Parts: sequence; structure tokens; C-alpha cells
Amino acid sequence: MTEGDPNKTTDEPTEAKDTVGDPDGAPDPILELDEVFVALGHPRRRYLLYALVNGSTEAPLSDLAADIAAWELDKPASEVTAAEQRDVHISLYHSHVPRLASLGIVDYHEAENVIVRAVNTAQVRAVLEGAGAELDSRQESHARDTR
Repeated sequence: MTEGDPNKTTDEPTEAKDTVGDPDGAPDPILELDEVFVALGHPRRRYLLYALVNGSTEAPLSDLAADIAAWELDKPASEVTAAEQRDVHISLYHSHVPRLASLGIVDYHEAENVIVRAVNTAQVRAVLEGAGAELDSRQESHARDTR
């Protein structure tokens, strides 16, 4: 049969295209489960994700740093010192946010100093929900008690 023959048969399966969210027809990226667990593997990344999946689609990095420091130190954010906030900010900026951004879970808008949800945020939320997480830092309270 010729290539233009409408009766042409092939043993090759036809490939379904997932075009959701991409006008070019390329499939949306899907994280491997191991990558999701790496993303959730550190308490600071989990807390950052709790903040973004609980309604707010974006948050200033400085606010997240203050909130995470308060959570880790078990005190109100208003009592977090500038040095405590700076220590958390540095680790978020240099380690945790780049890791989450490389996985497409968050985007960092440096000019505005803002963390925003990205294409894979919903996938991580689904894993948290499937694991029975409360989607906030309350489930992490046991971690503070063992430090």
C-alpha cells in the first residue's frame, strides 16, 4: 500500500496527546512519585507548599521565611528576630525554592520576591491529600517536639 492509502494498516499504536494546558499539544509534565517525595522530604519545603495550597496562589518569600521560622521555633511570627528570619530566607532562596522550581512545583519571581504556584503544585497537593495530610502545618507538630 502507498503512504497516502486510506486503507493502510500499521501495528504501531496511535499516540494520544494530552493537550490540557498547552496550546502546542505537548503533554503537561507529570512528576514521578519519587520526585514528589523528594519535594516533600524537607519540613521547610512542606510548609512552603502548605502555604501555597491553602488558598493563596502566591506569597512573598520574606513572609514565608518569617512564617517558617515561627513554626520551627514554635513562637508567633511577630516574635521572630531578623536573624532567625534571615537564616530561613537564605535556605529557602538557595536550596528549597530552586529545588521546587526545578520540579515545576513553584515559580520564583525574583523581581517581586514572590513564590507562586506552578504547573505541578496540584499534583503535589493531590499526593498530600491522598496521604491524609491536613494540608497545613498542624500535622508537623510532632516534628517540633523531637528537636
